[in-house]
Amino acid sequence: MTLGEPRSSEQIALEEHMRKQSWEQGQIDYMGRDSFDNIWKKICETLALAPPRLPSPPKEIRKSVKNKIDETDEFIKSAETTQFIKSTNEVDKRTGTEDSN
Repeated sequence: MTLGEPRSSEQIALEEHMRKQSWEQGQIDYMGRDSFDNIWKKICETLALAPPRLPSPPKEIRKSVKNKIDETDEFIKSAETTQFIKSTNEVDKRTGTEDSN
C-alpha cells in the first residue's frame, strides 16, 4: 500500500474485518470509527432510510368505532334477554304455568 493511492476492496474488507474482530474482543476504537459521533451518524443515516409512517386516524373515527362496539354489545345483551324470555315461556307452556298476558 502506497500513501495517496486508493485502497483496494480487499484492503477495505480486511480493515473492516480487523476492526470488527477488535470490537468483539473489547478493544474499541473510541477515537476513530467507533466514536460516538460516527455511531450516531450511522444511526441517523439508517433512520433516514426508513419509510415514512402513516398518520394516525382522526379521533372521530376512533369514537365512531367505539360507538359501534357499544351498540353491538347492547344488541347482544338485548338478544340474550329476548332468548331467555322465550326459553322461559317455552318451559311455562310445557309445565302449564304460563301467565296469560
